[in-house]
Amino acid sequence: MKLLRKIEEDHTLSKFLIRNRKKNVFTEELLSKRIANTIMVYPAQQELDVYNEIRLYLAKIYNSSLSKENAGIGFIITTLQKLLTSSKYAFLKSLERRLDQIEVNR
Repeated sequence: MKLLRKIEEDHTLSKFLIRNRKKNVFTEELLSKRIANTIMVYPAQQELDVYNEIRLYLAKIYNSSLSKENAGIGFIITTLQKLLTSSKYAFLKSLERRLDQIEVNR
C-alpha cells in the first residue's frame, strides 16, 4: 500500500487529477438500484427499405468472398453490417474510406 501511495504522489498528474473509484463515491444502495428501460424506435419504411437493400448487397459480397476463400472481405462485411445497425454516419464514412482505398489500389 505504501508503494502505491508513493507512486501516486510522485506521478506528475496526481497534483491535478483526483481518481475516484465507484466504491469510494457511491454507497451500495445507489449502485444496486440500476433501472434499465428499453425504448423501441421504429424506423420509417424508407429506412427499412434502404437497410434491407444494403444488407442484401453485403450478404451477396460476403457469400462471394466465401467461395473465393477471402476471409478479409468477410470481416469487412461483418463490420459494415454492425456499423449499419448502430450508426448511419459511421457506416457511410466507412464506405467512403473503403471506396477511396479501392480506387487507390486500382
